[in-house]
Amino acid sequence: MRIEMKAKDTLIRIANGAFLAIFLGTAAFGGVVEIARRDMPPECLLVIPQPTTEPVKYAREELRNYVELITGVRLTGSTDAQPLPEKAILLGNTRFTKELLGADFDMSSLGTDGFRIVVKGERVLIL
Repeated sequence: MRIEMKAKDTLIRIANGAFLAIFLGTAAFGGVVEIARRDMPPECLLVIPQPTTEPVKYAREELRNYVELITGVRLTGSTDAQPLPEKAILLGNTRFTKELLGADFDMSSLGTDGFRIVVKGERVLIL
Protein backbone atom coordinates (compact mmCIF):
# COMPACT_ATOMS: atom_id res chain seq x y z
CA MET A 1 0.00 0.00 0.00
CA ARG A 2 2.78 2.45 0.89
CA ILE A 3 4.55 1.77 -2.41
CA GLU A 4 1.31 2.46 -4.32
CA MET A 5 0.80 5.73 -2.39
CA LYS A 6 4.41 6.75 -2.96
CA ALA A 7 3.97 6.04 -6.66
CA LYS A 8 0.76 8.10 -6.68
CA ASP A 9 2.48 10.99 -4.89
CA THR A 10 5.35 10.79 -7.35
CA LEU A 11 3.04 10.81 -10.36
CA ILE A 12 1.14 13.78 -8.95
CA ARG A 13 4.42 15.68 -8.66
CA ILE A 14 5.33 14.54 -12.15
CA ALA A 15 2.03 15.76 -13.60
CA ASN A 16 2.37 19.11 -11.86
CA GLY A 17 6.02 19.60 -12.68
CA ALA A 18 5.79 18.11 -16.14
CA PHE A 19 3.16 20.56 -17.20
CA LEU A 20 5.56 23.46 -16.60
CA ALA A 21 8.52 21.56 -17.97
CA ILE A 22 6.71 20.73 -21.19
CA PHE A 23 6.01 24.38 -21.89
CA LEU A 24 9.17 25.91 -20.48
CA GLY A 25 11.77 23.27 -21.20
CA THR A 26 11.02 21.58 -24.48
CA ALA A 27 12.99 24.07 -26.55
CA ALA A 28 16.14 23.15 -24.63
CA PHE A 29 15.53 19.42 -25.07
CA GLY A 30 14.78 19.15 -28.74
CA GLY A 31 12.13 21.57 -29.90
CA VAL A 32 8.84 23.16 -29.07
CA VAL A 33 5.86 20.86 -28.69
CA GLU A 34 2.64 22.79 -28.95
CA ILE A 35 0.01 21.12 -26.81
CA ALA A 36 -3.00 23.40 -26.81
CA ARG A 37 -4.14 26.89 -27.76
CA ARG A 38 -7.19 28.66 -26.42
CA ASP A 39 -10.26 28.32 -28.69
CA MET A 40 -8.54 25.67 -30.82
CA PRO A 41 -8.79 21.86 -30.76
CA PRO A 42 -6.03 20.05 -28.84
CA GLU A 43 -2.75 19.82 -30.74
CA CYS A 44 -1.84 16.40 -29.38
CA LEU A 45 -3.21 13.30 -27.66
CA LEU A 46 -2.46 12.19 -24.13
CA VAL A 47 -1.49 8.49 -24.34
CA ILE A 48 -1.36 6.08 -21.39
CA PRO A 49 -0.40 2.39 -21.22
CA GLN A 50 -3.05 -0.31 -21.51
CA PRO A 51 -3.50 -1.81 -18.98
CA THR A 52 -2.67 1.08 -16.69
CA THR A 53 -2.48 1.82 -12.98
CA GLU A 54 -4.51 4.15 -10.80
CA PRO A 55 -1.54 6.52 -10.30
CA VAL A 56 -1.12 6.90 -14.08
CA LYS A 57 -4.86 7.54 -14.48
CA TYR A 58 -4.68 10.15 -11.73
CA ALA A 59 -1.63 11.82 -13.27
CA ARG A 60 -3.44 11.91 -16.65
CA GLU A 61 -6.41 13.70 -15.09
CA GLU A 62 -4.18 16.17 -13.25
CA LEU A 63 -2.32 17.02 -16.45
CA ARG A 64 -5.62 17.39 -18.34
CA ASN A 65 -6.99 19.64 -15.61
CA TYR A 66 -3.95 21.93 -15.59
CA VAL A 67 -3.92 22.26 -19.37
CA GLU A 68 -7.64 23.05 -19.31
CA LEU A 69 -7.26 25.62 -16.53
CA ILE A 70 -4.57 27.47 -18.43
CA THR A 71 -5.77 27.13 -22.02
CA GLY A 72 -9.46 26.27 -21.78
CA VAL A 73 -8.73 23.17 -23.90
CA ARG A 74 -9.40 19.65 -22.59
CA LEU A 75 -6.80 17.21 -23.90
CA THR A 76 -8.22 14.09 -25.46
CA GLY A 77 -6.63 10.79 -24.75
CA SER A 78 -6.11 7.26 -25.87
CA THR A 79 -4.21 4.19 -24.83
CA ASP A 80 -1.18 2.61 -26.37
CA ALA A 81 -3.47 -0.02 -27.88
CA GLN A 82 -4.01 2.56 -30.65
CA PRO A 83 -1.34 3.52 -33.24
CA LEU A 84 1.25 6.05 -32.11
CA PRO A 85 -0.02 9.58 -32.87
CA GLU A 86 2.20 12.08 -34.69
CA LYS A 87 1.82 14.53 -31.77
CA ALA A 88 1.45 13.07 -28.30
CA ILE A 89 2.22 13.24 -24.62
CA LEU A 90 3.00 9.68 -23.52
CA LEU A 91 2.49 9.24 -19.80
CA GLY A 92 4.05 6.21 -18.13
CA ASN A 93 5.71 3.19 -19.69
CA THR A 94 3.72 2.75 -22.90
CA ARG A 95 4.38 0.11 -25.55
CA PHE A 96 6.04 2.90 -27.57
CA THR A 97 8.63 3.81 -24.90
CA LYS A 98 11.40 1.45 -26.03
CA GLU A 99 10.69 2.23 -29.69
CA LEU A 100 11.16 5.95 -29.06
CA LEU A 101 13.99 5.79 -26.50
CA GLY A 102 15.83 2.73 -27.71
CA ALA A 103 16.11 -0.78 -26.34
CA ASP A 104 18.80 0.27 -23.85
CA PHE A 105 16.48 2.53 -21.84
CA ASP A 106 15.88 0.96 -18.43
CA MET A 107 12.75 2.08 -16.57
CA SER A 108 14.06 0.48 -13.36
CA SER A 109 16.84 3.09 -13.29
CA LEU A 110 14.20 5.64 -12.28
CA GLY A 111 13.42 3.78 -9.06
CA THR A 112 10.05 4.21 -7.35
CA ASP A 113 10.08 7.98 -7.17
CA GLY A 114 12.25 9.13 -10.07
CA PHE A 115 10.97 10.49 -13.34
CA ARG A 116 12.22 11.67 -16.67
CA ILE A 117 10.78 13.96 -19.33
CA VAL A 118 12.03 13.32 -22.86
CA VAL A 119 11.09 15.13 -26.07
CA LYS A 120 11.32 13.14 -29.29
CA GLY A 121 10.21 15.19 -32.27
CA GLU A 122 6.62 16.22 -31.53
CA ARG A 123 6.17 13.67 -28.77
CA VAL A 124 6.78 14.20 -25.06
CA LEU A 125 7.42 11.16 -22.90
CA ILE A 126 6.81 11.56 -19.18
CA LEU A 127 8.26 8.53 -17.41
